[in-house]
Amino acid sequence: MKFGVLILVVLLVACSGNQRQTPVIVADGTEAEQFEKLFFCGDLEGFTKALADVGSKLGDGWEQVEGDDSPHECTVRINIDEAGNIVAHEIVTCDKPSAIPEVLAEASPVPVPENKCMLESINGVKFGLNSGSDSNS
Repeated sequence: MKFGVLILVVLLVACSGNQRQTPVIVADGTEAEQFEKLFFCGDLEGFTKALADVGSKLGDGWEQVEGDDSPHECTVRINIDEAGNIVAHEIVTCDKPSAIPEVLAEASPVPVPENKCMLESINGVKFGLNSGSDSNS
């Protein structure tokens, strides 16, 4: 792909229904498992795949709108519903914010994980969009 999608995980929501909790990791030898359960819904591989699928779809939308040699870069947080529709977005940083609505329209709907916890966590991720790279970052 001729675009780079940089996924910045700034805040992931603990997987316990719709409530956000302050994650607590207990030092008892199971820290890695606890971390995976709290932040990746107990499935790091599935969560990573879900992030890559959403990021790829956003990258495709960016390429359709901006092309593969655009000098612009944006970081956005999106909110996805259970059907994969991008129902809201927050522009974190962007040197061409006018392109974002069209990019999101091109990208929507995005792939949705069946696991509701993963969907909620993905809604807490910032996605970086840019062109001109031969690989994803």
